Amino acid sequence: MIHVVENILRAEIDYSNLVLTIGSFDGVHRGHRAILQEVVAQAKACSGLSAVLTLKPHPREFFSPDHAPSLLTHDKKKWQLFEEAGIDGVFVLPFDGHVAALEPDAFVRDILVGRCAATSVVVGHDFRFGKGARGDFDF
Repeated sequence: MIHVVENILRAEIDYSNLVLTIGSFDGVHRGHRAILQEVVAQAKACSGLSAVLTLKPHPREFFSPDHAPSLLTHDKKKWQLFEEAGIDGVFVLPFDGHVAALEPDAFVRDILVGRCAATSVVVGHDFRFGKGARGDFDF
């Protein structure tokens, strides 16, 4: 059974060799499934665990509530799809003004390493993060 942490900012994580991916994963389409498969493969290769860090609410909903995207998949269905893909855990990051203001290096240090204890992160080529979406795949 998949382990869900409803608020990563208020939980202690006891995962070792954690391979993480980040995103909304609404709909869990073919590209998402490829990323999830890579996360699971990397976790197995290092005898670690796999997890998804998802943001709630969706950043576009936070920044533009009047133009929020229509979500295709509710959380419980997403968790089920993650579990079917072999993911061990889901971490929910409450997306608010504080998180939105984090510089990319602070996001990595404080959230990915400090809160999630990630040892590896898998993201798509067009993934953006941190204040002003200044963090990217190369970062």
